[in-house]
Amino acid sequence: FNLLKLRTFLTKKSYKRCILLILLSILTATLDVISVASIIPFLGILLRRDGKDISEILNFFQFFNNIFTINSNNILLVTLSSLSFIIIISSITRVYTLFYANKLVAVIGHELSTLVFNNTFGIDFEYLTKTNLKETTAKLVLYITKTVESLTFLTKLITAILIAFSLSIFLIVTKPIISITILFFLTILYSLVGINARKNMNTLSKEIATGTENQIQTIQDIYSMSRNMYLDNSFSPIAKNYYSYDYKNRRLYALSETLGSYPRFVIEAAAIVLIALIASFLNVFDSENKNLVPFLGAFVFASQRLLPALQQIFANWAGIKANDAFVKSIFETLSKKIVRTSKIQIKDLVSIKKISFKKICFNYLNGASKNNLIQDFTFDFNEGDRVAITGPTGIGKSTLLDLISCLRNPVEGKVDFTGELDKVLLKNEKKSIKSNHEKYIPNCSFVPQFNYVLNDSMEKNISMSLPNKKINYKNLQFAAEVALLSELIENLENNFLFNPKASGYLLSGGQIQRLAIARAIYKMSPILLLDEATSALDQTTAKKIIKNIFALKHIKFIFAVTHSTEILDYFTHIVEFNKNGKLKIIKNN
Repeated sequence: FNLLKLRTFLTKKSYKRCILLILLSILTATLDVISVASIIPFLGILLRRDGKDISEILNFFQFFNNIFTINSNNILLVTLSSLSFIIIISSITRVYTLFYANKLVAVIGHELSTLVFNNTFGIDFEYLTKTNLKETTAKLVLYITKTVESLTFLTKLITAILIAFSLSIFLIVTKPIISITILFFLTILYSLVGINARKNMNTLSKEIATGTENQIQTIQDIYSMSRNMYLDNSFSPIAKNYYSYDYKNRRLYALSETLGSYPRFVIEAAAIVLIALIASFLNVFDSENKNLVPFLGAFVFASQRLLPALQQIFANWAGIKANDAFVKSIFETLSKKIVRTSKIQIKDLVSIKKISFKKICFNYLNGASKNNLIQDFTFDFNEGDRVAITGPTGIGKSTLLDLISCLRNPVEGKVDFTGELDKVLLKNEKKSIKSNHEKYIPNCSFVPQFNYVLNDSMEKNISMSLPNKKINYKNLQFAAEVALLSELIENLENNFLFNPKASGYLLSGGQIQRLAIARAIYKMSPILLLDEATSALDQTTAKKIIKNIFALKHIKFIFAVTHSTEILDYFTHIVEFNKNGKLKIIKNN
Protein backbone atom coordinates (compact mmCIF):
# COMPACT_ATOMS: atom_id res chain seq x y z
CA PHE A 1 0.00 0.00 0.00
CA ASN A 2 1.18 3.54 -0.79
CA LEU A 3 -0.57 4.42 2.44
CA LEU A 4 2.17 2.79 4.51
CA LYS A 5 4.81 4.92 2.76
CA LEU A 6 3.33 8.04 4.36
CA ARG A 7 4.65 6.92 7.75
CA THR A 8 7.93 8.73 6.95
CA PHE A 9 6.07 12.06 7.17
CA LEU A 10 4.46 11.46 10.56
CA THR A 11 5.58 13.26 13.69
CA LYS A 12 6.99 11.32 16.64
CA LYS A 13 3.86 12.13 18.60
CA SER A 14 1.68 10.59 15.91
CA TYR A 15 3.92 7.50 15.85
CA LYS A 16 3.35 7.04 19.58
CA ARG A 17 -0.39 7.50 19.10
CA CYS A 18 -0.36 4.82 16.40
CA ILE A 19 1.33 2.39 18.80
CA LEU A 20 -1.29 3.23 21.43
CA LEU A 21 -4.03 2.55 18.87
CA ILE A 22 -2.56 -0.89 18.14
CA LEU A 23 -2.51 -1.65 21.88
CA LEU A 24 -6.14 -0.54 22.15
CA SER A 25 -7.03 -2.79 19.23
CA ILE A 26 -5.32 -5.74 20.93
CA LEU A 27 -7.22 -4.94 24.13
CA THR A 28 -10.48 -4.79 22.16
CA ALA A 29 -9.80 -8.18 20.57
CA THR A 30 -8.89 -9.69 23.95
CA LEU A 31 -12.06 -8.39 25.59
CA ASP A 32 -14.10 -9.74 22.68
CA VAL A 33 -12.64 -13.19 23.29
CA ILE A 34 -13.29 -12.89 27.04
CA SER A 35 -16.88 -11.80 26.42
CA VAL A 36 -17.46 -14.80 24.18
CA ALA A 37 -15.73 -17.13 26.66
CA SER A 38 -17.85 -15.78 29.52
CA ILE A 39 -20.91 -17.25 27.84
CA ILE A 40 -19.62 -20.78 28.56
CA PRO A 41 -20.46 -20.83 32.33
CA PHE A 42 -23.77 -19.09 31.64
CA LEU A 43 -24.73 -21.75 29.09
CA GLY A 44 -23.64 -24.42 31.52
CA ILE A 45 -26.06 -23.18 34.20
CA LEU A 46 -28.91 -23.08 31.69
CA LEU A 47 -28.22 -26.67 30.71
CA ARG A 48 -28.05 -27.89 34.35
CA ARG A 49 -30.99 -26.21 36.05
CA ASP A 50 -31.62 -29.36 38.12
CA GLY A 51 -28.55 -28.44 40.18
CA LYS A 52 -26.53 -31.47 39.11
CA ASP A 53 -22.93 -31.29 37.88
CA ILE A 54 -22.43 -27.59 38.54
CA SER A 55 -19.35 -28.05 40.73
CA GLU A 56 -17.04 -27.06 37.85
CA ILE A 57 -18.98 -23.84 37.35
CA LEU A 58 -18.87 -23.09 41.08
CA ASN A 59 -15.10 -23.58 40.98
CA PHE A 60 -14.96 -21.12 38.08
CA PHE A 61 -16.38 -18.44 40.39
CA GLN A 62 -14.40 -19.54 43.47
CA PHE A 63 -12.64 -16.18 43.62
CA PHE A 64 -15.94 -14.39 44.27
CA ASN A 65 -16.58 -16.58 47.33
CA ASN A 66 -14.21 -14.26 49.17
CA ILE A 67 -16.78 -11.48 48.66
CA PHE A 68 -20.09 -13.29 48.89
CA THR A 69 -21.31 -16.89 48.96
CA ILE A 70 -22.09 -18.50 45.60
CA ASN A 71 -24.30 -21.55 45.53
CA SER A 72 -26.78 -23.33 43.27
CA ASN A 73 -29.50 -20.84 44.20
CA ASN A 74 -27.73 -17.69 43.01
CA ILE A 75 -25.25 -19.05 40.44
CA LEU A 76 -27.54 -18.08 37.54
CA LEU A 77 -27.71 -14.48 38.72
CA VAL A 78 -23.92 -14.36 39.17
CA THR A 79 -23.17 -15.74 35.72
CA LEU A 80 -25.74 -13.43 34.12
CA SER A 81 -24.29 -10.39 35.89
CA SER A 82 -20.73 -11.35 34.96
CA LEU A 83 -21.69 -11.92 31.34
CA SER A 84 -23.51 -8.58 31.07
CA PHE A 85 -20.65 -6.68 32.77
CA ILE A 86 -17.95 -8.15 30.54
CA ILE A 87 -19.95 -7.53 27.36
CA ILE A 88 -20.68 -3.94 28.33
CA ILE A 89 -16.99 -3.29 29.13
CA SER A 90 -16.01 -4.90 25.84
CA SER A 91 -18.45 -2.72 23.90
CA ILE A 92 -17.32 0.45 25.69
CA THR A 93 -13.73 -0.40 24.81
CA ARG A 94 -14.66 -0.90 21.16
CA VAL A 95 -16.47 2.44 20.99
CA TYR A 96 -13.54 4.23 22.63
CA THR A 97 -11.08 2.53 20.26
CA LEU A 98 -13.22 3.71 17.36
CA PHE A 99 -13.31 7.25 18.75
CA TYR A 100 -9.54 7.29 19.35
CA ALA A 101 -8.82 5.87 15.90
CA ASN A 102 -10.95 8.51 14.15
CA LYS A 103 -9.42 11.27 16.26
CA LEU A 104 -5.93 10.04 15.37
CA VAL A 105 -6.84 9.89 11.69
CA ALA A 106 -8.07 13.51 11.90
CA VAL A 107 -4.77 14.62 13.47
CA ILE A 108 -2.64 12.75 10.92
CA GLY A 109 -4.82 14.05 8.09
CA HIS A 110 -4.27 17.59 9.35
CA GLU A 111 -0.51 17.00 9.54
CA LEU A 112 -0.41 15.72 5.95
CA SER A 113 -2.58 18.59 4.72
CA THR A 114 -0.28 21.08 6.46
CA LEU A 115 2.77 19.51 4.77
CA VAL A 116 1.12 19.61 1.32
CA PHE A 117 0.10 23.25 1.90
CA ASN A 118 3.65 24.20 2.90
CA ASN A 119 5.10 22.31 -0.08
CA THR A 120 2.78 24.27 -2.37
CA PHE A 121 2.70 27.82 -1.01
CA GLY A 122 5.72 28.03 1.29
CA ILE A 123 8.14 27.96 -1.63
CA ASP A 124 9.63 30.22 -4.29
CA PHE A 125 7.20 32.60 -6.00
CA GLU A 126 8.14 31.59 -9.54
CA TYR A 127 7.60 27.90 -8.71
CA LEU A 128 4.18 28.74 -7.27
CA THR A 129 3.10 30.55 -10.45
CA LYS A 130 3.86 27.39 -12.45
CA THR A 131 1.65 25.14 -10.33
CA ASN A 132 -1.81 24.22 -11.51
CA LEU A 133 -4.65 25.81 -9.50
CA LYS A 134 -7.12 23.00 -10.15
CA GLU A 135 -4.59 20.28 -9.30
CA THR A 136 -3.51 22.07 -6.12
CA THR A 137 -7.11 22.48 -5.02
CA ALA A 138 -7.81 18.81 -5.68
CA LYS A 139 -4.77 17.69 -3.70
CA LEU A 140 -5.41 19.89 -0.69
CA VAL A 141 -9.11 19.07 -0.45
CA LEU A 142 -10.14 15.92 -2.34
CA TYR A 143 -6.90 13.90 -2.39
CA ILE A 144 -6.15 14.57 1.27
CA THR A 145 -9.73 13.63 2.14
CA LYS A 146 -9.37 10.34 0.29
CA THR A 147 -6.06 9.72 2.03
CA VAL A 148 -7.69 10.34 5.41
CA GLU A 149 -10.47 7.95 4.38
CA SER A 150 -7.83 5.31 3.64
CA LEU A 151 -6.26 5.91 7.06
CA THR A 152 -9.67 5.23 8.59
CA PHE A 153 -9.94 2.02 6.58
CA LEU A 154 -6.49 1.00 7.81
CA THR A 155 -7.35 1.45 11.51
CA LYS A 156 -10.52 -0.62 11.03
CA LEU A 157 -8.61 -3.24 9.08
CA ILE A 158 -6.07 -3.71 11.90
CA THR A 159 -8.80 -4.02 14.53
CA ALA A 160 -10.85 -6.42 12.38
CA ILE A 161 -7.84 -8.67 11.73
CA LEU A 162 -7.03 -8.88 15.44
CA ILE A 163 -10.64 -9.66 16.36
CA ALA A 164 -11.03 -12.25 13.59
CA PHE A 165 -7.76 -13.93 14.53
CA SER A 166 -8.72 -14.16 18.22
CA LEU A 167 -12.23 -15.44 17.60
CA SER A 168 -11.06 -18.01 15.05
CA ILE A 169 -9.58 -20.01 17.94
CA PHE A 170 -13.08 -20.58 19.33
CA LEU A 171 -14.52 -21.58 15.95
CA ILE A 172 -12.40 -24.71 16.03
CA VAL A 173 -14.75 -26.21 18.65
CA THR A 174 -18.02 -24.62 17.52
CA LYS A 175 -20.47 -24.75 14.59
CA PRO A 176 -21.92 -21.25 14.17
CA ILE A 177 -25.53 -21.08 12.93
CA ILE A 178 -27.04 -17.82 11.69
CA SER A 179 -30.66 -17.23 12.58
CA ILE A 180 -32.66 -15.19 10.05
CA THR A 181 -35.17 -14.25 12.75
CA ILE A 182 -32.55 -12.84 15.11
CA LEU A 183 -30.75 -10.99 12.30
CA PHE A 184 -34.04 -9.42 11.24
CA PHE A 185 -34.69 -8.38 14.85
CA LEU A 186 -31.20 -6.81 15.05
CA THR A 187 -31.74 -5.00 11.77
CA ILE A 188 -34.91 -3.39 13.12
CA LEU A 189 -33.11 -2.38 16.33
CA TYR A 190 -30.13 -1.04 14.36
CA SER A 191 -32.46 1.07 12.20
CA LEU A 192 -34.22 2.54 15.22
CA VAL A 193 -30.98 3.42 17.00
CA GLY A 194 -29.41 4.74 13.80
CA ILE A 195 -32.19 7.26 13.05
CA ASN A 196 -30.71 9.86 15.39
CA ALA A 197 -27.22 9.23 14.07
CA ARG A 198 -28.43 9.73 10.50
CA LYS A 199 -30.06 13.05 11.43
CA ASN A 200 -26.78 14.26 12.87
CA MET A 201 -24.99 12.97 9.79
CA ASN A 202 -27.21 15.10 7.55
CA THR A 203 -26.27 18.22 9.53
CA LEU A 204 -22.61 17.28 9.50
CA SER A 205 -22.73 16.66 5.77
CA LYS A 206 -23.83 20.26 5.16
CA GLU A 207 -21.15 21.61 7.50
CA ILE A 208 -18.48 19.53 5.77
CA ALA A 209 -19.67 20.74 2.35
CA THR A 210 -19.49 24.36 3.54
CA GLY A 211 -16.07 23.80 5.07
CA THR A 212 -14.79 22.23 1.85
CA GLU A 213 -16.06 25.20 -0.15
CA ASN A 214 -14.28 27.55 2.27
CA GLN A 215 -11.02 25.65 1.77
CA ILE A 216 -11.28 25.75 -2.01
CA GLN A 217 -12.19 29.44 -1.96
CA THR A 218 -9.26 30.17 0.37
CA ILE A 219 -6.81 28.44 -1.98
CA GLN A 220 -8.18 30.33 -4.98
CA ASP A 221 -7.95 33.63 -3.09
CA ILE A 222 -4.34 32.89 -2.11
CA TYR A 223 -3.42 32.46 -5.76
CA SER A 224 -4.84 35.88 -6.53
CA MET A 225 -2.74 37.58 -3.84
CA SER A 226 0.36 35.40 -3.97
CA ARG A 227 2.59 38.44 -4.53
CA ASN A 228 1.51 39.98 -1.23
CA MET A 229 2.34 36.75 0.55
CA TYR A 230 5.98 37.09 -0.50
CA LEU A 231 6.35 40.87 -0.51
CA ASP A 232 4.72 41.29 2.91
CA ASN A 233 6.11 38.03 4.27
CA SER A 234 2.50 37.30 5.31
CA PHE A 235 2.59 33.54 4.75
CA SER A 236 2.03 32.90 8.47
CA PRO A 237 -1.41 34.59 8.92
CA ILE A 238 -2.63 33.24 5.57
CA ALA A 239 -1.49 29.73 6.49
CA LYS A 240 -3.10 30.06 9.92
CA ASN A 241 -6.40 30.98 8.30
CA TYR A 242 -6.22 27.94 5.99
CA TYR A 243 -5.20 25.65 8.87
CA SER A 244 -8.25 26.71 10.91
CA TYR A 245 -10.62 25.70 8.08
CA ASP A 246 -8.69 22.49 7.51
CA TYR A 247 -8.65 21.39 11.15
CA LYS A 248 -12.37 22.07 11.54
CA ASN A 249 -13.09 19.93 8.48
CA ARG A 250 -10.93 17.08 9.73
CA ARG A 251 -12.76 17.05 13.05
CA LEU A 252 -16.12 17.05 11.27
CA TYR A 253 -15.03 14.06 9.19
CA ALA A 254 -13.93 12.26 12.37
CA LEU A 255 -17.27 12.93 14.08
CA SER A 256 -19.11 11.83 10.95
CA GLU A 257 -17.24 8.54 10.89
CA THR A 258 -17.97 7.91 14.58
CA LEU A 259 -21.68 8.62 14.19
CA GLY A 260 -21.85 6.32 11.21
CA SER A 261 -20.33 3.37 13.07
CA TYR A 262 -21.20 3.51 16.77
CA PRO A 263 -24.88 2.29 16.52
CA ARG A 264 -23.68 -1.16 15.56
CA PHE A 265 -21.71 -1.55 18.80
CA VAL A 266 -24.56 -0.17 20.90
CA ILE A 267 -26.97 -2.64 19.33
CA GLU A 268 -24.56 -5.54 19.81
CA ALA A 269 -24.28 -4.84 23.53
CA ALA A 270 -28.03 -4.32 23.96
CA ALA A 271 -28.93 -7.39 21.88
CA ILE A 272 -26.64 -9.79 23.73
CA VAL A 273 -27.79 -8.61 27.14
CA LEU A 274 -31.41 -8.74 25.97
CA ILE A 275 -31.06 -12.24 24.58
CA ALA A 276 -29.37 -13.39 27.78
CA LEU A 277 -32.31 -12.03 29.77
CA ILE A 278 -34.80 -13.71 27.45
CA ALA A 279 -32.88 -16.97 27.71
CA SER A 280 -32.95 -16.76 31.50
CA PHE A 281 -36.69 -16.05 31.48
CA LEU A 282 -37.45 -18.98 29.16
CA ASN A 283 -35.20 -21.26 31.13
CA VAL A 284 -37.11 -20.46 34.34
CA PHE A 285 -40.55 -21.01 32.83
CA ASP A 286 -39.67 -23.61 30.26
CA SER A 287 -36.95 -25.86 31.68
CA GLU A 288 -37.42 -28.38 28.86
CA ASN A 289 -36.16 -25.91 26.30
CA LYS A 290 -32.80 -27.55 25.52
CA ASN A 291 -32.34 -25.98 22.06
CA LEU A 292 -31.97 -22.45 23.37
CA VAL A 293 -28.33 -22.76 24.41
CA PRO A 294 -26.81 -23.84 21.05
CA PHE A 295 -28.82 -21.09 19.34
CA LEU A 296 -27.48 -18.48 21.76
CA GLY A 297 -23.94 -19.79 21.40
CA ALA A 298 -24.12 -19.73 17.61
CA PHE A 299 -25.45 -16.19 17.64
CA VAL A 300 -22.70 -14.90 19.93
CA PHE A 301 -19.94 -16.70 18.05
CA ALA A 302 -20.95 -16.11 14.45
CA SER A 303 -23.31 -13.18 14.05
CA GLN A 304 -22.01 -10.75 16.63
CA ARG A 305 -18.27 -11.09 16.40
CA LEU A 306 -16.51 -13.02 13.69
CA LEU A 307 -18.65 -12.41 10.61
CA PRO A 308 -18.60 -8.61 10.96
CA ALA A 309 -14.84 -8.74 11.50
CA LEU A 310 -14.34 -10.81 8.35
CA GLN A 311 -16.60 -8.48 6.41
CA GLN A 312 -14.64 -5.45 7.61
CA ILE A 313 -11.33 -7.01 6.60
CA PHE A 314 -12.52 -7.29 3.00
CA ALA A 315 -14.39 -3.97 2.89
CA ASN A 316 -11.51 -1.94 4.36
CA TRP A 317 -8.94 -3.62 2.15
CA ALA A 318 -11.08 -2.78 -0.88
CA GLY A 319 -11.46 0.82 0.34
CA ILE A 320 -7.69 1.26 0.74
CA LYS A 321 -7.06 -0.11 -2.74
CA ALA A 322 -9.76 2.12 -4.24
CA ASN A 323 -8.06 5.23 -2.83
CA ASP A 324 -4.53 4.11 -3.65
CA ALA A 325 -4.15 6.54 -6.58
CA PHE A 326 -5.08 9.52 -4.41
CA VAL A 327 -2.65 8.44 -1.69
CA LYS A 328 0.10 7.95 -4.27
CA SER A 329 -0.39 11.52 -5.53
CA ILE A 330 -0.08 12.91 -1.98
CA PHE A 331 3.04 10.79 -1.35
CA GLU A 332 4.66 12.04 -4.56
CA THR A 333 3.85 15.64 -3.67
CA LEU A 334 5.42 15.30 -0.23
CA SER A 335 8.44 13.43 -1.62
CA LYS A 336 9.14 15.98 -4.34
CA LYS A 337 12.44 17.76 -3.85
CA ILE A 338 11.88 21.48 -4.17
CA VAL A 339 14.61 24.12 -4.07
CA ARG A 340 13.33 26.63 -1.54
CA THR A 341 14.34 30.19 -0.91
CA SER A 342 15.62 29.76 2.63
CA LYS A 343 14.93 33.36 3.57
CA ILE A 344 13.55 36.46 1.89
CA GLN A 345 15.53 39.55 2.79
CA ILE A 346 13.50 42.77 2.54
CA LYS A 347 15.52 45.91 1.82
CA ASP A 348 14.00 48.98 3.44
CA LEU A 349 15.06 51.51 0.73
CA VAL A 350 14.03 54.56 2.78
CA SER A 351 16.68 56.63 1.00
CA ILE A 352 15.79 55.44 -2.51
CA LYS A 353 16.02 58.15 -5.16
CA LYS A 354 15.83 56.33 -8.48
CA ILE A 355 14.70 53.08 -10.11
CA SER A 356 16.62 52.37 -13.30
CA PHE A 357 15.71 49.82 -15.96
CA LYS A 358 18.78 48.91 -18.01
CA LYS A 359 18.19 46.91 -21.22
CA ILE A 360 15.57 44.74 -19.53
CA CYS A 361 14.36 41.66 -21.41
CA PHE A 362 11.89 39.13 -20.07
CA ASN A 363 10.02 36.05 -21.26
CA TYR A 364 8.54 33.00 -19.57
CA LEU A 365 10.13 30.52 -21.95
CA ASN A 366 13.78 31.51 -21.41
CA GLY A 367 14.17 31.09 -25.15
CA ALA A 368 14.69 33.31 -28.19
CA SER A 369 14.23 37.05 -27.91
CA LYS A 370 11.19 36.86 -30.21
CA ASN A 371 9.27 35.48 -27.20
CA ASN A 372 10.10 38.48 -25.03
CA LEU A 373 7.21 40.25 -23.35
CA ILE A 374 9.62 43.06 -22.54
CA GLN A 375 12.37 43.88 -25.06
CA ASP A 376 15.39 46.09 -24.29
CA PHE A 377 13.56 48.43 -21.93
CA THR A 378 15.72 51.23 -20.57
CA PHE A 379 14.47 54.15 -18.49
CA ASP A 380 15.15 55.97 -15.21
CA PHE A 381 12.26 56.77 -12.86
CA ASN A 382 12.99 59.35 -10.20
CA GLU A 383 11.64 59.92 -6.71
CA GLY A 384 8.09 61.31 -6.90
CA ASP A 385 7.21 59.64 -10.19
CA ARG A 386 3.71 58.16 -10.50
CA VAL A 387 3.68 55.68 -13.38
CA ALA A 388 0.62 54.24 -15.14
CA ILE A 389 1.13 50.98 -17.06
CA THR A 390 -1.29 50.36 -19.92
CA GLY A 391 -1.80 47.88 -22.74
CA PRO A 392 -3.94 44.94 -23.84
CA THR A 393 -4.77 42.11 -21.44
CA GLY A 394 -2.09 39.43 -21.10
CA ILE A 395 0.68 41.48 -22.71
CA GLY A 396 2.94 41.57 -19.64
CA LYS A 397 1.89 44.58 -17.56
CA SER A 398 1.77 42.66 -14.27
CA THR A 399 5.13 41.12 -15.15
CA LEU A 400 6.69 44.58 -15.05
CA LEU A 401 5.43 44.93 -11.47
CA ASP A 402 7.01 41.56 -10.67
CA LEU A 403 10.36 42.81 -11.95
CA ILE A 404 10.10 45.94 -9.82
CA SER A 405 9.24 43.88 -6.75
CA CYS A 406 12.07 41.43 -7.60
CA LEU A 407 9.69 38.47 -7.43
CA ARG A 408 10.87 37.66 -10.94
CA ASN A 409 14.31 38.09 -12.45
CA PRO A 410 14.93 39.46 -15.96
CA VAL A 411 16.44 37.12 -18.54
CA GLU A 412 18.68 39.99 -19.63
CA GLY A 413 19.55 43.40 -18.20
CA LYS A 414 18.91 44.61 -14.65
CA VAL A 415 16.86 46.91 -12.46
CA ASP A 416 18.88 49.15 -10.11
CA PHE A 417 17.42 50.74 -6.98
CA THR A 418 19.73 53.65 -6.15
CA GLY A 419 20.00 56.17 -3.36
CA GLU A 420 22.11 59.26 -2.71
CA LEU A 421 25.14 59.73 -4.99
CA ASP A 422 23.81 56.92 -7.23
CA LYS A 423 24.65 54.30 -4.62
CA VAL A 424 23.05 51.00 -5.65
CA LEU A 425 20.91 49.81 -2.73
CA LEU A 426 19.46 46.78 -4.50
CA LYS A 427 19.59 45.25 -7.95
CA ASN A 428 17.43 42.76 -9.80
CA GLU A 429 19.35 40.92 -12.49
CA LYS A 430 19.46 37.57 -14.23
CA LYS A 431 18.98 34.79 -11.71
CA SER A 432 22.13 33.07 -10.59
CA ILE A 433 22.51 29.90 -8.53
CA LYS A 434 23.74 30.72 -5.05
CA SER A 435 24.53 28.27 -2.30
CA ASN A 436 22.55 30.17 0.32
CA HIS A 437 19.44 30.59 -1.90
CA GLU A 438 18.75 34.02 -0.40
CA LYS A 439 16.42 36.36 -2.23
CA TYR A 440 16.47 40.14 -1.78
CA ILE A 441 13.36 42.17 -2.50
CA PRO A 442 12.52 45.85 -1.96
CA ASN A 443 10.19 47.07 0.76
CA CYS A 444 7.14 47.62 -1.40
CA SER A 445 3.39 47.38 -1.02
CA PHE A 446 1.27 45.57 -3.58
CA VAL A 447 -2.47 45.74 -4.26
CA PRO A 448 -3.69 42.95 -6.59
CA GLN A 449 -6.93 43.01 -8.52
CA PHE A 450 -8.38 40.11 -6.55
CA ASN A 451 -7.91 40.01 -2.81
CA TYR A 452 -8.26 37.78 0.21
CA VAL A 453 -10.17 38.40 3.43
CA LEU A 454 -8.93 36.57 6.53
CA ASN A 455 -11.38 34.90 8.88
CA ASP A 456 -10.36 37.48 11.48
CA SER A 457 -10.98 41.05 12.64
CA MET A 458 -10.75 44.09 10.39
CA GLU A 459 -7.63 45.25 12.19
CA LYS A 460 -5.93 41.89 11.58
CA ASN A 461 -7.02 42.01 7.93
CA ILE A 462 -5.43 45.43 7.44
CA SER A 463 -2.28 44.83 9.51
CA MET A 464 -1.47 41.45 7.91
CA SER A 465 0.95 43.25 5.56
CA LEU A 466 3.23 43.52 8.63
CA PRO A 467 2.52 40.16 10.29
CA ASN A 468 5.55 40.12 12.59
CA LYS A 469 4.97 43.50 14.19
CA LYS A 470 2.52 44.74 16.79
CA ILE A 471 -0.42 46.65 15.41
CA ASN A 472 0.19 50.38 15.09
CA TYR A 473 -3.29 51.78 15.67
CA LYS A 474 -2.34 55.26 14.47
CA ASN A 475 -1.23 53.86 11.11
CA LEU A 476 -4.26 51.55 11.10
CA GLN A 477 -6.64 54.49 11.34
CA PHE A 478 -4.57 56.46 8.82
CA ALA A 479 -4.67 53.62 6.28
CA ALA A 480 -8.45 53.24 6.68
CA GLU A 481 -8.92 56.97 6.05
CA VAL A 482 -6.79 56.92 2.89
CA ALA A 483 -8.74 53.94 1.52
CA LEU A 484 -12.10 55.53 2.47
CA LEU A 485 -12.86 52.66 4.88
CA SER A 486 -13.27 54.71 8.06
CA GLU A 487 -17.00 55.28 7.68
CA LEU A 488 -17.65 51.60 6.99
CA ILE A 489 -15.60 50.47 10.01
CA GLU A 490 -17.24 53.02 12.33
CA ASN A 491 -20.65 51.59 11.44
CA LEU A 492 -19.57 48.02 12.17
CA GLU A 493 -20.12 46.37 15.53
CA ASN A 494 -16.87 46.56 17.55
CA ASN A 495 -15.37 48.65 14.73
CA PHE A 496 -11.84 47.38 13.95
CA LEU A 497 -12.47 44.22 16.01
CA PHE A 498 -15.36 43.19 13.77
CA ASN A 499 -14.88 39.85 11.96
CA PRO A 500 -16.87 40.01 8.69
CA LYS A 501 -16.56 36.29 7.88
CA ALA A 502 -17.47 34.99 11.33
CA SER A 503 -20.43 37.37 11.44
CA GLY A 504 -21.69 36.38 8.01
CA TYR A 505 -21.18 39.95 6.78
CA LEU A 506 -20.68 39.91 3.02
CA LEU A 507 -18.19 42.55 1.92
CA SER A 508 -18.73 43.89 -1.59
CA GLY A 509 -16.02 43.73 -4.23
CA GLY A 510 -15.35 47.44 -3.80
CA GLN A 511 -15.10 47.14 0.00
CA ILE A 512 -12.66 44.25 -0.32
CA GLN A 513 -10.57 46.27 -2.76
CA ARG A 514 -10.49 49.24 -0.38
CA LEU A 515 -9.48 46.85 2.41
CA ALA A 516 -6.54 45.71 0.24
CA ILE A 517 -5.55 49.33 -0.42
CA ALA A 518 -5.63 50.05 3.33
CA ARG A 519 -3.48 46.94 3.85
CA ALA A 520 -0.88 48.32 1.43
CA ILE A 521 -0.90 51.83 2.91
CA TYR A 522 -0.52 50.43 6.44
CA LYS A 523 2.82 48.89 5.45
CA MET A 524 4.21 52.42 4.89
CA SER A 525 6.50 51.29 2.05
CA PRO A 526 8.35 53.75 -0.20
CA ILE A 527 7.22 51.83 -3.31
CA LEU A 528 3.56 51.16 -4.09
CA LEU A 529 2.50 48.71 -6.82
CA LEU A 530 -1.13 48.68 -7.98
CA ASP A 531 -2.56 45.99 -10.29
CA GLU A 532 -6.03 47.11 -11.36
CA ALA A 533 -6.43 48.20 -7.73
CA THR A 534 -9.53 50.32 -8.39
CA SER A 535 -11.28 48.10 -10.95
CA ALA A 536 -14.16 47.28 -8.55
CA LEU A 537 -14.72 50.93 -7.56
CA ASP A 538 -16.90 53.55 -9.16
CA GLN A 539 -15.05 56.38 -10.87
CA THR A 540 -15.79 58.94 -8.16
CA THR A 541 -14.49 56.73 -5.34
CA ALA A 542 -11.52 55.62 -7.43
CA LYS A 543 -10.46 59.20 -8.11
CA LYS A 544 -10.76 60.16 -4.43
CA ILE A 545 -8.60 57.24 -3.34
CA ILE A 546 -6.03 57.91 -6.09
CA LYS A 547 -5.80 61.55 -4.93
CA ASN A 548 -5.36 60.41 -1.32
CA ILE A 549 -2.62 57.96 -2.28
CA PHE A 550 -0.76 60.38 -4.54
CA ALA A 551 -0.66 62.94 -1.72
CA LEU A 552 1.19 60.59 0.63
CA LYS A 553 4.75 61.80 1.17
CA HIS A 554 6.18 58.50 2.37
CA ILE A 555 5.44 56.87 -1.00
CA LYS A 556 8.30 57.77 -3.34
CA PHE A 557 7.29 55.64 -6.33
CA ILE A 558 3.93 54.44 -7.60
CA PHE A 559 3.53 51.96 -10.47
CA ALA A 560 -0.06 51.18 -11.39
CA VAL A 561 -1.44 48.78 -14.00
CA THR A 562 -4.75 50.22 -15.19
CA HIS A 563 -7.28 50.08 -17.99
CA SER A 564 -9.07 53.18 -16.74
CA THR A 565 -8.45 56.23 -18.90
CA GLU A 566 -10.27 58.41 -16.36
CA ILE A 567 -7.34 58.47 -13.94
CA LEU A 568 -4.39 58.70 -16.36
CA ASP A 569 -4.12 62.47 -15.90
CA TYR A 570 -3.01 61.93 -12.27
CA PHE A 571 0.19 60.13 -13.35
CA THR A 572 3.54 61.69 -14.27
CA HIS A 573 4.38 58.93 -16.75
CA ILE A 574 2.48 56.37 -18.84
CA VAL A 575 4.17 53.16 -19.97
CA GLU A 576 2.47 51.68 -23.03
CA PHE A 577 3.00 47.97 -23.80
CA ASN A 578 3.17 46.89 -27.44
CA LYS A 579 2.93 43.38 -28.90
CA ASN A 580 6.55 43.42 -30.05
CA GLY A 581 7.74 43.77 -26.44
CA LYS A 582 8.67 47.39 -26.88
CA LEU A 583 7.60 49.78 -24.13
CA LYS A 584 6.72 53.39 -24.95
CA ILE A 585 7.12 56.11 -22.31
CA ILE A 586 4.73 59.08 -22.37
CA LYS A 587 5.35 61.98 -20.00
CA ASN A 588 2.32 63.85 -18.72
CA ASN A 589 2.51 67.61 -18.47
